[in-house]
Amino acid sequence: MRRAWRELRAHPDRTVSIGLAVVVSVAFVVACLVFVATETRGVGQQLSAPSSTSDVLVSTGTDPAPVAAAATGLPGVAAVSTTASTYVAFSTAEGPGAMELTTLPDRPEFRWSTLSSGRWPTTADEVVLSPGTASSYGVAEGGVLTLDPQGDRPARRLVVTGLLAEGGGLLADLGDHGVVAPAFAAGLSPGELSGTVLVRVTPGTDPGTVVAALRPVVGETGDVQTSAEAGAAALEQATGVGDVFGYLVLVFGAIALLVGSMTVLNTLVIVLTQRRREIGLLRAVGASTPQVRRMLLAEALLTGLLGSAVGVVVGIGVAALAAALTGGIAAGLAVPPLAVALGFVGGVVVTVLASLAPVRRASRVAPLEALRPVAAEPDRRRFLRLRTATGGLGTLLGVGVIVVALTADAHNVLLAVAGAAVTSLGVLALAVVVVPALLRAAGRLAGRGGPTARLAAANLVRNPGRSAATCTALMLAVGLIVTLQVGSATVKATLDAALDEKFPVDLVVTNPDGPISPAVTAAVGRAAGVTATVDVRSVQAGIVGADPQEDATELLVSAPGAGVERVVPTGLEPLTGRTALVDGFTLEMLGARSGDPLELTYQGRRARFVLQASEIPRSGGVVVTDDALTALAPTAPTSELWAAAADRDDARAVLAEVRQATAGQPGLRVDGSLPEAAEVGQVLDTLLAVATGLLGVAVLIALIGVGNTLGLSVLERTRESALLRALGLQRRQLRGMLAVEAVLLALVGAVVGVVVGIAFGGVGAASLARETGMGALHLAVPVAQTLGVVAVAALAGALASVLPARRAALATPTAALADR
Repeated sequence: MRRAWRELRAHPDRTVSIGLAVVVSVAFVVACLVFVATETRGVGQQLSAPSSTSDVLVSTGTDPAPVAAAATGLPGVAAVSTTASTYVAFSTAEGPGAMELTTLPDRPEFRWSTLSSGRWPTTADEVVLSPGTASSYGVAEGGVLTLDPQGDRPARRLVVTGLLAEGGGLLADLGDHGVVAPAFAAGLSPGELSGTVLVRVTPGTDPGTVVAALRPVVGETGDVQTSAEAGAAALEQATGVGDVFGYLVLVFGAIALLVGSMTVLNTLVIVLTQRRREIGLLRAVGASTPQVRRMLLAEALLTGLLGSAVGVVVGIGVAALAAALTGGIAAGLAVPPLAVALGFVGGVVVTVLASLAPVRRASRVAPLEALRPVAAEPDRRRFLRLRTATGGLGTLLGVGVIVVALTADAHNVLLAVAGAAVTSLGVLALAVVVVPALLRAAGRLAGRGGPTARLAAANLVRNPGRSAATCTALMLAVGLIVTLQVGSATVKATLDAALDEKFPVDLVVTNPDGPISPAVTAAVGRAAGVTATVDVRSVQAGIVGADPQEDATELLVSAPGAGVERVVPTGLEPLTGRTALVDGFTLEMLGARSGDPLELTYQGRRARFVLQASEIPRSGGVVVTDDALTALAPTAPTSELWAAAADRDDARAVLAEVRQATAGQPGLRVDGSLPEAAEVGQVLDTLLAVATGLLGVAVLIALIGVGNTLGLSVLERTRESALLRALGLQRRQLRGMLAVEAVLLALVGAVVGVVVGIAFGGVGAASLARETGMGALHLAVPVAQTLGVVAVAALAGALASVLPARRAALATPTAALADR
C-alpha cells in the first residue's frame, strides 16, 4: 500500500486520468440523490405547513362553523380557529383559469403563511396569490381576477393585494391557489366549502384526548387527527413523490456508473501500457506476479477512494447549486447518508472491478516481454469466437422475449424492458466483432479525404478491441437517449392520433350562459396557429317521451355552420337532415343504440332524427345540420365556436393564444383535443428533457473514454508519429489525423446507438400501447433531435482529441525517435 501511495504521489497525472470518470460518475449519483432529497424536504415542509400552527386538525368537508363551536366547549381546548377552501373559475387578461381559494384563519396566531409583498386581504373582494399563479396569469399586485358567474351568483372581481412567500422547487407543484378574507366564504353555500378547524390545547393536555372527543362530533363525513399525524402524512406524501424521482435517478446513476466502468477500464489499459517498462523492471529485480498485482490493485483502490471522495464533494456542491436555482434549498440542503454511501462505495467498487482484468494482464507479462516496445494487442481468435457466440445467443433470446412482449395479453412493458435489456447485452457482446467492421467501412469512406484521413482510417483498426470498447460505451449512452426520444415521440404521436379519434375537433369554445360575442369569434380566428373556425348554434331541447324521473330529459342540440369541413375534415359524412350524431356516452345515457329514433322538442316544435354514433358531439349532446336546427329552433344562438389548429407540436402556444382571445368575455370554456394534447406534450417533453440531461452525463463519461483511447494510441505510435513528422507531416496534419480518428470513433458509436435506440424506442412504445389500449401505434422518429445527438457526439469527439493531439504534435521527431 505504501508503494502504491508513493506511485500516486509521484505521478498525479495517472490518478487524474483514471479518476476523472470516477469523479463524474459519483458526482452525478450523489448530486441527483441529494437534489431529490432536498426538493422532497421542501415539498414536505409546504404540505405540512397547515398543521404547524395547531395541535389538532379537523377536516369537515363542509362548513366548519358547527365543529368549531363544539370544539370550543371541550375541556383542554385553549383556542379554536377555522378556515375553508373552494375551487373557482376565473378570467384575466391572459385568459381563463381555475384555482383553489383558502380563507385566512380568523385568528392571526393560526396563520401558517407569510407574505413576500403586499398585505393580507381584509374584504370579500380581495385576494393574495401564490407566486406561481400570479406569474402564470400575468397578474401583479393591484391586478384584477374576474370570477365566473355560477347559478344565480353574478361575476365578481377580486383585487390582488399581495403575494404569498412560498419556497420554489422542481417538485413543489401545488397548483394554482390563493388566500382570501374570511368574509369571502359568506357569499358561498355550505356545499361549496371544504372546511378545516384548527385547535390548540392547553399546556399539559394530550391532543389525543381532544381528537377522541371530536370524533363523534365530526362523524364519518370528516376527519380528525393530531397535527403531528397530519404533518407526518404530508411528509409521507412528499416522500412518495420524491421516491419516484429517486428511483428514476438511481437507474440513470447505475447507467452512468456502468459507462464509467468501461471508461475506467480503457484508461487503466492506457496507464498500464505506459508503465510496461516500469513493471518489467520490477519483475526483473525480483518482484513476483502476486506482489505486482497487489501493488496495482492497491493503486486502483486508492484512486477509487480519492475519486469517489472528490465526486461526493462535487456532487453535493452541484446539488446545492441546482436546488438554489430552483428554490428548493429554502428548507435547507438535505444530504442523506445513504446517498453519500451509495455514491462513494459505488465509485470505489466500479474502479476496483474495472481494474481486475487489465491488472491481471499487466502483472502476468514476462520481464523481457515488458521491456520490449509496446506491441499491438494480439488477435485472440478463441475469445472472439466465444464472445460472438454468446452475443448472438443473447440477442436472439432478447428478440424472442420482445416478440412475446408485443403479443402477450399482460405485462407487456415489463417483458419489453426485460427483452430489451437482454438484447442490449447481446449487442454489446457482439460489438467487438461488429464495430471493427463498421470502422473499416467508415475508414474507407473517410479515406477519400486525402492522405491524412487515410492514415486516420488505418489507425482505427490497428487495435480493434480497444476501439470497440470505446464505441461500446458511447453506443450505450447514445442508444438510451435515442430510445427515450423515439419512445416519447411515438407515444405522443399515438396519443395524438387517439385524441383525434376521440376529439375530432381541435378546439371548442363554449359559453354555457348565452351566445359568444362576435368580437371573441373574430379574435379566435386571428389567433396564431388557428387555421379555421366555424360558428356553432345550439339549444337545450327536450326529449319526447322521456321519463321525468330519469336524468336524461333534454339534450344539447348543436349545428355547425358553413365551412365546417375545414375544421372537421372527416366524420360528418353520416350527417343529413334526418340524422343526429351522438357520442357513446350519450347513447348509453339514453339507453339507445345507433340507428334508434330520437324525437326532440323545443318551444312547441318537434323534430325526429335517427341516431348515428360519432365522436364529434360532446357528452350529453347531439349534432344536427344547420337546417334541421333552424326548423326546430329558429332563434338558436351561437354558443359554441369550433376551431382547427395548424400543428399539434405547438399545442401549448396555440392554446395560450386562444385563451387570450377569449379573455374579453368572462365565463367561456376552451375544450377539445388540443388542451389534452398540450398536457400530454408538456409531461412527455419534461420527462424527456430530464432524462436526456441525466443521460448526457453518461455521454460525457463515454467521451472521456474517446480521449483516453486516443491517448493510448498516441503513446503506442510515438515512433511512428516521429517518422511521419520527419518525412514531412506537419503538426496541424498530425492533429487533424487524430481529430478524424476521434470523430469516426464517436460517429460509429453514435450511429449504432441511434439504430438500436430507434428499435428499442419503438418496442417500448408498442408494448405500452398494447398494455394500456392506447390505440394503433404511430412510430415517430424525431429526426432533428436524433441528428442533433449524432452531431453533438461528433463535435465532442473532436474536442476529446485536442489534448492527445497536442501532446503528439509538440514532441519533436528527434526526441520521439530517441524514446524507447
